Amino acid sequence: MKIEKLKELDKGRKDGSGTWNPLEKARYFLLLLRRLQGNPGTLARGVALGVFVGITPTIPFHTVQIIALSPLLRANPVAAVVASLVISNPITIPLEYYGAWKVGTMLTGFSIPWSEVKALLANVEHAGLFDACAILMHKSVKLVEAMLAGGFVIALPAALISYFAALRFYSLMAARRGGPPAGEPGG
Repeated sequence: MKIEKLKELDKGRKDGSGTWNPLEKARYFLLLLRRLQGNPGTLARGVALGVFVGITPTIPFHTVQIIALSPLLRANPVAAVVASLVISNPITIPLEYYGAWKVGTMLTGFSIPWSEVKALLANVEHAGLFDACAILMHKSVKLVEAMLAGGFVIALPAALISYFAALRFYSLMAARRGGPPAGEPGG
């Protein structure tokens, strides 16, 4: 697919209304992931990192986490950021946070009402990075612990599955392009 088609998909609706369409955006980001070139292992680690970070209930810090962890994991940061945008979007975020709360409260044994979680999310939603940190520090530590524990438990299997799926996908793409197989230098 040519770059012009990607730009057309990024503009929004073809009727010019500019309305956000989640299916078009997901298709756009998936096409970006497909167009990435490089070592299949590095790309797959990037996708897995993006899925893991995208599922965790740490929205104000996703990009910062990806930038910090990509070199340590030898992961492609572009693949990680794009994968996090695919997995963490306005449709999936409520489900991810609810799942993190539910699993986290079961794991930790903390009794935290969902209304407290909704209030925290409302405060953090439009806050900047430093304001979000201040809000999280002033709220219940138990809530943050439970949400993080639940988010990690949900994110880990999703990241593992996405790693192996992406490794297979990028290995097939590299073979089709004549590039290096997974695990070999060259990307």
